[in-house]
Amino acid sequence: AEGPAEESREESLLSQPPAAETPPPQVVNQEVPVVVESADSERLIQVEQSLVALWEQVEAAGQRLEQRHNEVLRLYTDLK
Repeated sequence: AEGPAEESREESLLSQPPAAETPPPQVVNQEVPVVVESADSERLIQVEQSLVALWEQVEAAGQRLEQRHNEVLRLYTDLK
């Protein structure tokens, strides 16, 4: 069974910040073939363009929804 000394040691270990001298992460291979890098860049450009197009569709749909809401609200207030 754990005694008070054991619990105290665990608490002090948990309350201490991590050591500042952690070794840097190991880098296996930093050299990337130019072909792969170029393909990745092209894919990134395509994804960014798709994201922009999608966002424009979302904004347009939001504007249409707001217009419909305003129209329904106007019709509702006219009925009152």
